[in-house]
Amino acid sequence: MLMLQLNYFKIALRNLIKHKSFSLISIIGLAASMSVCLVIIIFMKHQLSFDDFHEKADRIYHIYSDYKAPSNSSSHFYATSPVSLGEVLQSESPLIEDYISLRRFGENVLHGDQTLQLAGYYANGGLLNMLSFPLKNGDTASALTEPFSMVLTDVAAERIFGESDPMGEILSVKDVGDFKVTGIMATVDKPTVFEFEALVSFPTLFSDKANNEKLSKWDNTVRSSFNFVLLKEGGSPGELSAQLPGIISSHFKGDDKSHLVALHPQALTAISTGPIMDNMMKFMLPIIVVYILGGIALMILFAACFNYVGLSVARALGRAKEIGVRKVIGAQRAQIIRQFLIESICISLLALGLASLFMTFLIDGFNNLTPIQFTKAQIAINYGDLTLYLIVGAFGILVGLIAGLYPAIYLSSFMPAVVLKGLSFVRRKGFTLRKLLIVTQFSLSMIFIVSTFLLYQQSKHLAKASYGFNEKGVLNVELKDVSYDIFRSEMIHQPGVENISAASIMTGEGSRSDTWMLSEEIEERQKGYTVWVDDQFIENLQIPLLAGRSFAGEAGIAENAVLINQTAVERLKLGSPESAVNRMITLGDSTQAHVIGIVSNYRFFSAMADVDPLVLRYNPEFVSTANLRFTMAGFDPLVTALQTTWQKLPTTETLEYDLYEDQLANAMELKLMEDFLHIIGLVAGFAILIALLGLLGMATFMIETRLKEIGVRKVLGASTAGIVGLLSKSFVIMIGIALIIAAPLSWMINGLWLEQIGNRIEISPMVFLVSALFLLLAAALTIGTQMARAARTKITDILQYE
Repeated sequence: MLMLQLNYFKIALRNLIKHKSFSLISIIGLAASMSVCLVIIIFMKHQLSFDDFHEKADRIYHIYSDYKAPSNSSSHFYATSPVSLGEVLQSESPLIEDYISLRRFGENVLHGDQTLQLAGYYANGGLLNMLSFPLKNGDTASALTEPFSMVLTDVAAERIFGESDPMGEILSVKDVGDFKVTGIMATVDKPTVFEFEALVSFPTLFSDKANNEKLSKWDNTVRSSFNFVLLKEGGSPGELSAQLPGIISSHFKGDDKSHLVALHPQALTAISTGPIMDNMMKFMLPIIVVYILGGIALMILFAACFNYVGLSVARALGRAKEIGVRKVIGAQRAQIIRQFLIESICISLLALGLASLFMTFLIDGFNNLTPIQFTKAQIAINYGDLTLYLIVGAFGILVGLIAGLYPAIYLSSFMPAVVLKGLSFVRRKGFTLRKLLIVTQFSLSMIFIVSTFLLYQQSKHLAKASYGFNEKGVLNVELKDVSYDIFRSEMIHQPGVENISAASIMTGEGSRSDTWMLSEEIEERQKGYTVWVDDQFIENLQIPLLAGRSFAGEAGIAENAVLINQTAVERLKLGSPESAVNRMITLGDSTQAHVIGIVSNYRFFSAMADVDPLVLRYNPEFVSTANLRFTMAGFDPLVTALQTTWQKLPTTETLEYDLYEDQLANAMELKLMEDFLHIIGLVAGFAILIALLGLLGMATFMIETRLKEIGVRKVLGASTAGIVGLLSKSFVIMIGIALIIAAPLSWMINGLWLEQIGNRIEISPMVFLVSALFLLLAAALTIGTQMARAARTKITDILQYE
């Protein structure tokens, strides 16, 4: 039996060497598609491996909240939960063995004469007991027990203390206290949602009496703390879920404005693939993106498999007599199927080796995608991971089986009495699977080409979008912990500075602050957004004022004075901009605001979004970014003055600034659009290449089975052009059917994603026409040469064996 299997492999390798062109086309086509799939496999394995290295991971559950806050019209999922929930659960639930409670920590720490920023969490000792983060120095049981204790990662410790021993050293935090280093944690180079440089003992939070009282109320901490529990052996998340409503009713009564609707347990290892919530510990790539990438990779792979099927059938028909002879001398159909499958697996494994080389180049491009960089989801090949080799090997064999199954079954079905009479007796009847494959491939190609064109047009449209204000000649400076009043007074008289303004959120940052609005003319509150500004914001950014007045020049600006945009006027049904001035509106639940002016609908969020209702409120204490308008000749002196001034200001923060034009050009949504354009363009290229290879295989197959007919027609006087037209007719029909199917599908599919963009293009019929002509031209060049070659073949060469 072993010798028989080895013989199959020998025959397979001989056939691959004998038919070099077929083998090369098949291997390259499969390798190109498999390389994309390998990248996605490694990425999905990475996403599914978050926190699976913890010894007790199967019993650790994250508790998240379904919470209705005063600013929400309905409840939302928050990754957070009340600060004392873990402690309450351990004391009141027999299911809980231990718990972790976390709150974010981010401060500037002082060591000697250097000030460094540290980020991490306030954490109780449960973190060191439940999670497999090893301490290099310190005691797991006591490192986070005492107030003002701190555990550092070895990387953070080296950054602060260099080569000296950090244990017992003191780090000072202004207005908080002195922290003693009680442990050094070894860095774990594995995916985890727990990203930190420092862990501060949880009792530190309760060392201040006023802070202790504030933290004791659940509604103060439900959106700012994280809780994880360790179930006892045999405990189930279902039992825990059943107990949580009782915990809520005992500790959080709530009201209409603030209500904890529910608490839910979530497996620690499921966080990375779970739903996106507010206030997550680590921003994860939405699982839908993973599914989309996986779906695209599978489409490319199946297209390559379809191509292999077509080429295999076309090439293997030349072995029809071999199949007939083998059947005559006693070969079973199962043996012939096995032979073809082994050949297919050999090609697939060779393609897998080539795909591994392609993959190394694709990984660099994949890691540079904006969402991958933003979520820090970069991947790398772990050459020591045995499971990865098993997965990839199994993937290669599976692809070989899928690609080779149909040719094996189809070709092994030939009857010896038919195939031994000649290849021309093998006829195609009806709308065969091969025709269906061609139509499917070209339909997909058409969809991807149209999508690529529309993505390109949309990205160009956004790049040229008008924001409704003048961003040219503006330098944005992050204020951080610097007082805006101090900064403005220092910079306003610098050479080249025309004016300075400030705002809490700038266009293109990808964030906005919700608010709810109500007027006497409507019954349902309308959702809008708030931006806090200073009195120069409208004038400095040159936002058109349609009616009323701005904050500039107001002596003692009233606390309740606001500006709203046109959309807010419409949603609140306040009539014209002029009639909306001096009206009173309600913000949130009860804040009464006096509308003093109406501004135009400038794009305050992003180039992609609709212009939603906006409320501009005056309060320089809430601003975070200063906008310096400068003369074009004064940019370099301004930057020099800015750097000099920043060093004099009472801050240890690093100066960060950027031209507003550059910030808008590099906005996240525009980068994402470019990334998707590159991805879909690459997929379109793969789809077209594979479709054309499949068409080539189909043409070769048809010519092989109609050679005698071609010879007879030439004897009867048919011209070369006539034969080419005859042979091409069926392909023109198939491609025409593909275009008819693809046109409405591509319109519908692209319409769905375009509907999600407020500032979008209109779909033009010209896109479909250009795409169709491009596909037809590519198909004509692919099959035209084959058809012309067959039509010019000498009659004697065609009929000599018939």
